[in-house]
Amino acid sequence: MAIIRNRKIKKASTSFNTYGQNAGKAGIVYILCEMVDHHKMGKRKTDLYKIGESTQGGKVRAKRLTDDAKDQGSNVYYEFITETATSDCYGAEQLVFKKLNMIETKIEKLE
Repeated sequence: MAIIRNRKIKKASTSFNTYGQNAGKAGIVYILCEMVDHHKMGKRKTDLYKIGESTQGGKVRAKRLTDDAKDQGSNVYYEFITETATSDCYGAEQLVFKKLNMIETKIEKLE
């Protein structure tokens, strides 16, 4: 999974070693947006987007991440943005990371 914050792309650390387990498997590459539900200001987007891969889909992943955040007492939830089906979800995710890093490099050269 990648985290995009303020145009910097970082790989999220995983707490368990399952990264890459879907290599060669059909699945989904998805994009989620982190949201915060503040009791006075309402629902607001943060500057965090999650890009990941799953064999179950982006909406399922967004719900699972939201449930995990609620279980930890957080007011963060994840909004599904888009997904695309692929014959190799891990490989497709890696390609997205590579393309994003190329774009980030071009932007930094322009600044």
